[in-house]
Parts: sequence; structure tokens; C-alpha cells
Amino acid sequence: MICQRHLKSPWHGLTVTIANNFIFLEVIVLTHTKQKAAAHVAAILTMVLAILVTVGFTGCQLTSLLPQTGGSQSSTSSQPLGGDLPDQEPAIIVPSFLHPLTGLESNEYLASARPVSICIGNTAYALPQYGLSNADILVEIPVEGGISRLMMITNAYESIEKIGSVRSTRPGLSAVANSFDAIQLFAGTSDEGKSSILPYDTMDYLMQNLPSIYYRDEDRNAPHNLMTSGDLIKGGIQTFGYRTELGEGFTLPYCFSEYGKTVTPTDGSALAVHMAYSPSQAVEFLYDVDTQTYARKQYGETHIDGNSEEALTFQNVFVLFANTVTHETENGATVDLSVAEGGSGIWCSQGTWQSITWSMSEDGTMQFYDSNHEIITVNRGKSYIGFMKASMAQAVKVQ
Repeated sequence: MICQRHLKSPWHGLTVTIANNFIFLEVIVLTHTKQKAAAHVAAILTMVLAILVTVGFTGCQLTSLLPQTGGSQSSTSSQPLGGDLPDQEPAIIVPSFLHPLTGLESNEYLASARPVSICIGNTAYALPQYGLSNADILVEIPVEGGISRLMMITNAYESIEKIGSVRSTRPGLSAVANSFDAIQLFAGTSDEGKSSILPYDTMDYLMQNLPSIYYRDEDRNAPHNLMTSGDLIKGGIQTFGYRTELGEGFTLPYCFSEYGKTVTPTDGSALAVHMAYSPSQAVEFLYDVDTQTYARKQYGETHIDGNSEEALTFQNVFVLFANTVTHETENGATVDLSVAEGGSGIWCSQGTWQSITWSMSEDGTMQFYDSNHEIITVNRGKSYIGFMKASMAQAVKVQ
């Protein structure tokens, strides 16, 4: 990048241009006699020599190149010359409307729109999945059988043509959705979860018997064929009369960086993040320096949205360790997160990582902290939040 300054000279006929490490002089002689012209040029050359000596031996600043012409000038306004001259950054204009989940530029409607959360099946039999590239936040938890369950959170759902396959939730997962003030969509829950999710705004295909909000894709096998769409979700919200704007006390677990600026985790390199839920269920995030995002991989391939064929990418990757509990019932075993206990974790962004801790407060707010127990500041953009069993912390590798 060229850093260039044009300086006004008090000597008539001289223009000084400083560009990177070079000084360019333009001399225009306007006198009418050779004697006056010679004197004029001599004066100019004397000044040039003084400038060059100053540049060569003092590492000068712009203010030292020009004589002071009355008044006072603060030394704090000076700028280093040549290679030491900082680039002039354009003024950052903060948009009028910012997205509540990503912190990026948005429109007036989405800036205050309440999100929805949708539980998505994540076994090999559930592929392809639809709508995940629209997730502003993607949450992943371990469930029984060594597999994981996904939950997409977005407030820009109305235009999504197909979302699914929709699967069951868990009490811990519903608590996470509630921390983002989301209207929750899923197909049933564990026996232990039925009472715990009653206070939430939900659209449960099974318990609430909602065939008008969901449909079966006849080209897929059950139970991995339950789908919904943006139009159906919108209609369901209107039917239930649910609030469609963010609640007054809405907060994220973290703060966003200053608009137009990036922040960098401090503990080490994170160009690749590997999470093994089981030998058959491994998830990877690979950092792309050009896009400054992490691309998600699973089952050995880049994770693609079935609607758009778009890869799932994230500016922030959070891996949270949580204690879990297994419930044995006559219908089989289910695994759930003990979110009330909180735990440790890591945050990855900009190709680096740092340790964090997390908690779920009594009012249902989730919070992420740095080593000083301050709410962390993260980069604007989409985020992935993956929960791992605390007993399987060794199954997470960061390189």
C-alpha cells in the first residue's frame, strides 16, 4: 500500500511529495531574469539538502520538514515519514441496524426479530440436511449412541424453502435455545424433558400435534423425513400468537468486537479443530486464511446445506465441556447436558484459540468468560457452539 503526502512549501515554486521512502520535488521557476532564477534555484537546493540530511539522519516526522509559520502546533499531531508512516484507515461507519445474533449489518426488521431454533438430525442417515447454512448460530450436543444432535438458531427463517430433518430436543438443549430467546421447533423430547420445556414457547410436532407446521418428505425414510419451511413456521407462530420481537432483557453469552475491528484469541494456533463424539462421529473445523472463517467437516466431507450446496462456515467456534447425565427408561437410554453446572471450554477465531469458562445463570442467561472472569469479546459473524462431554475432553484436538 502506498502511503503518500503532499506538502505545501513556503518557498514559491516548490512542491514536495513524500511517498513511502522517497521524496519527489517539483520546481517551477517563475522569475524573469537569469540572476533571479539562479538565486531562486540555489535557495531551493539548499532547502532540499537540509531535508535530505534530516531524513537520512534523524528518522524525521512530517512536521519537522516544514518551517513553523506562526501559532503553536502540538507534537502529538505529527506522523512518522516514509516506511514508519502509518496507513490512513478509512473512517468506520457503523450501520444503522445490526443483526442481534451476528453483530453484522442488517435491516430494521431483523435487528429486532425474535429467532427460532430447530432441532436437526445428524446421523449419516439424516443427510442431506436442509437450511443449516441459514443458521446464525449452530449448536451441537452429544446424545445417546455416540452421535450428536444439531440445533440451528436464526431469525431470518421466513424465506427458507425447506428445513430438516426435524428431530427431538433435550432439556439441556432447550435451555440453550431459551438463552437466545428462541421459539423452539422439534419433534418430541425425552421423558425427563416434558415438564422442563413447558415454560418455553414451543412448536412440538409430537406433543402439540402440529401436522400443519411440519410435513413428511416422501423421498426419504422415517424418522429422517420430517420437514418444515419458513412459511409454515411463520404461520405456526401466528397461530400460537407468540411474541415476534426480542425480549427486553435479551443478551448474548459474549460481546462483539468494535464494528470493523477484529479480536484475536491469545493461547495458541487453531488452524484445525477436531472433535470426536465417537469413533464413527468426528467433526472438524478447518480455518481458511482468505475468508477468515472455519469450514465444518463431518463424515470425512465438507458439511454442505442440501438447499444451497453451500458449505457451513463460522467466524467463531466454541467448544464447551459439560457434565452429562444418562437416563435409563423403558423406552431406552437418553443423554442430556447438565447445563446448570457450567464448565470450561475454548474459543477459536482468526486461526487462534484461548481458554474460556461458561455458565448458565438462574435467569436462563448463558455467559462465556475469559481468565479474568470478564465476558469475552468475540468477532462479528456466525458462531458454532459445540458441547462435548467433560469426560471426553481428550477427544478435542486443536492444532
